[in-house]
Amino acid sequence: GYQAALGESAFDVLKKRLGVGCEAFASPLNCRYGRFCSAFPDVDGAFGSLGSFFEFKPQRGSFEMNPPFVPETLLKAAEHAETLLDAAEEAGGRLSFVVVVPAWRDTQMWTALEGSKHVRGDILVVPAAEHGFCDGAQHCRPPAERHRVSSYDTGVFFLQTTNGARRWPVTDEVRAELKAAMKDAVGSAKSVKELETRYRGKPEIRDRPGDRPVLAPPREKLRIERRDDTGDGDERAADDGGEGGEKKRRRRRRKHD
Repeated sequence: GYQAALGESAFDVLKKRLGVGCEAFASPLNCRYGRFCSAFPDVDGAFGSLGSFFEFKPQRGSFEMNPPFVPETLLKAAEHAETLLDAAEEAGGRLSFVVVVPAWRDTQMWTALEGSKHVRGDILVVPAAEHGFCDGAQHCRPPAERHRVSSYDTGVFFLQTTNGARRWPVTDEVRAELKAAMKDAVGSAKSVKELETRYRGKPEIRDRPGDRPVLAPPREKLRIERRDDTGDGDERAADDGGEGGEKKRRRRRRKHD
């Protein structure tokens, strides 16, 4: 599926207030900064990719991390970030991650992030209806429809080494500014159901977080009402026209006469 990303305003806040200049999960189609990690470095390298995040081992820098919303990938990303922060802390490096994930509180990913010894301050949780993302399929949308309302509440964790926290302090003002900026990407659709109906013709059905989307069952074949020359109603399927239908109408007229 298409991976969404934070909106431009939110990225600008992260760059201005927390020095973020690289994304841990992105692609040439949805990156905001000139450098990013991606799944296909052989193709994406020419566009600024640093390779897979899981093979990336920085000891300094400020990063935004918004993994694909797959439980296993989310957990693996959280564990890798923790490993990097441990190594950077020992080396005295200034390392910082702003981690953007769905607020799935009953998952191993959430437990791992919440229990990290590098968490700074409170977790920022933003209700789904109050923020949005830049659609991963933005290149298929009209320019005015680049943003979409979030499918889930979103949790934002701030993970930093000691020196990273000194360099990029996460204050209440930073959290408030980021939350307000995330609202800029809500888009014109007020709900995911409205969004799916607009672009797919029918909403998706999801039983629980992590489920693969299942399209709603197709509607019955459209039927239209036709009237013959006698004025009697004659309901037929839309594809009953053509030569065969005309012959039937002539026979009915002769019988009526």
